[in-house]
Amino acid sequence: MSIDYRNDNTIIFSFVRMNPPTPGHLLVIQSMINQAIKLNVNKVYVMLSNSMDDKDPIPCSKDTIPKPKTKKMETIIAANSIDYAFKSDILKEMIQNYKAKMISTVTSQQEKNLISSMEIKVVCSSGNPFGFIDSILHTDFLDKGISDINIFFIVGQDRSDFVDRIVEMFQEKEYVKSIDAKVLPREGMTQLINKGYGETSVTDIPLEQFSASFIRKLVKNGQKTEFDEIYKPYLQRDAINKLFDTIANGLIVYGKPQKSVTATVEEDIFPESHYIKKNLLPIIKGGKLTKRIKQTICRKNIRTGKNRRTRKNRRTGKNVRTRKNRRTTRITRSKK
Repeated sequence: MSIDYRNDNTIIFSFVRMNPPTPGHLLVIQSMINQAIKLNVNKVYVMLSNSMDDKDPIPCSKDTIPKPKTKKMETIIAANSIDYAFKSDILKEMIQNYKAKMISTVTSQQEKNLISSMEIKVVCSSGNPFGFIDSILHTDFLDKGISDINIFFIVGQDRSDFVDRIVEMFQEKEYVKSIDAKVLPREGMTQLINKGYGETSVTDIPLEQFSASFIRKLVKNGQKTEFDEIYKPYLQRDAINKLFDTIANGLIVYGKPQKSVTATVEEDIFPESHYIKKNLLPIIKGGKLTKRIKQTICRKNIRTGKNRRTRKNRRTGKNVRTRKNRRTTRITRSKK
């Protein structure tokens, strides 16, 4: 069964932390643009998480700056008060400059025009990630009379398990007609974080190796020169300085005591996506549940090994199928 991709019924997006945005994240943007051109879609979405902690030191926007939870944190924030750089603004500027670079590398005028006119909607999320994604589906599609939505999700390999959560959350929504995803490789990322770049110039590091963890480590070590070199092709000098200061401030406010580490992982070990590994995508829905959906709808939780559609009987303590699971089982058996 083919998928009816149209400009008005297809959402191509990534839900990411990007704290801070790095040159490596621009490969996700590039992949979304290329996929949108392939499917004849003129808009993609970058949904940014709004969390702030020791791994997320910069706010997504002015509206997402959290209030201090303790008097100590309030004192630290006051002592390190700065003019914040917001990751949504930083990312927009980086995307604009990267799009210009993409345009300069293609020869077809038509392709140049498609890249130039591509709308990249950068939004800061609120609340639960899946509730936020669903709100976008409602406001930008359902409220406009589109009830046959095709979802295409793109993410880096270090967040590939998020594909499973997207599928399991949206595959039973009646207004979602198909779900597909692409996971981008991040080879060498872990090694760069743990071993550094040696005598190599930071400008020679492949884009896919850059991570937010590596950038935060540069800031923590006070390596401003290297930081400047990395961001110089994508940001103005003032934006670079503001970004560095905001990360440094966030690490002070939300930083945790350094834990002792006995062993260092030197190879890239990323979470796996069941749906990608088993080649279960795309999921396409017709009038009834398709065979592919029936194969995955009652699969076991990868972490706990328990069936997602079971609950524990309070009297006996045994796992029993829920009514929804029994109904799905009957559907599956009736089609054999």
